[in-house]
Amino acid sequence: MWGTWIGMGLAIAIWDWIALALSRRRLGYFTKPAVIVALLIAVLSGDAALPQPSPMLSWVAVGLFFSLLGDIFLMLPHERFKWGLIAFVVAHVAYLLAFSLHTPPFTLWTGAIAIAVGLTAGRFYQRLVAALREQEQTQLIKPVAIYTVAISLMLVSALLLPFRTDLPRGGTLTIAAGAALFFLSDALLAWDRFVHPVAQGRLMVRILYHLGQAAIALGALITAGATLTQASLSPYMCYNFVTISLTIIL
Repeated sequence: MWGTWIGMGLAIAIWDWIALALSRRRLGYFTKPAVIVALLIAVLSGDAALPQPSPMLSWVAVGLFFSLLGDIFLMLPHERFKWGLIAFVVAHVAYLLAFSLHTPPFTLWTGAIAIAVGLTAGRFYQRLVAALREQEQTQLIKPVAIYTVAISLMLVSALLLPFRTDLPRGGTLTIAAGAALFFLSDALLAWDRFVHPVAQGRLMVRILYHLGQAAIALGALITAGATLTQASLSPYMCYNFVTISLTIIL
């Protein structure tokens, strides 16, 4: 069952990207949160199919739920940026807890990854602080600092998962890729919003975000050992869904 919902989430994501590219804002009010709802249902249904609940899937579900709240806050007619920021901080903490359940032993490689992410995030944060001061938005410096720490720790915990040899490599690599895409999405969003506008920036941010969230959900399901049922992903069904959606949009 969960495979169908992953496919549905990706199909709705394509719908959302086209709606954003065509400036169909009202349609985006439905499609943007619907992607996360589909992924959340996928994780919950996969967890329910296991003999015992998976702590990783439970925390990923919490992360998706608060991501959904963050999406809603940020797309309101009068954007609630700080509330959206808080919601996504909680989402990253939930993902951090999910991925830290299987922390690998410290090695030269794992240490190097943690240092590399920390240095990259630190340099990027310094650039954001300079831009915020130029725009006289110093009230955002501390919230952005907290967010930077949260998403950086989340990324490190995800990148370390593939070093665990007792976990499915396909699942842990998918989680790591999803976390990296999520990190890139937020970095591009911050750059486009505070430093310098990026051509088609909103669309690229949305694509990276949805692919990142989908990869995290899929990777967690694989890592937790959730198996597809007879109601698994049907490519033909997803094709029909996308085709009908594009017909409605166009």
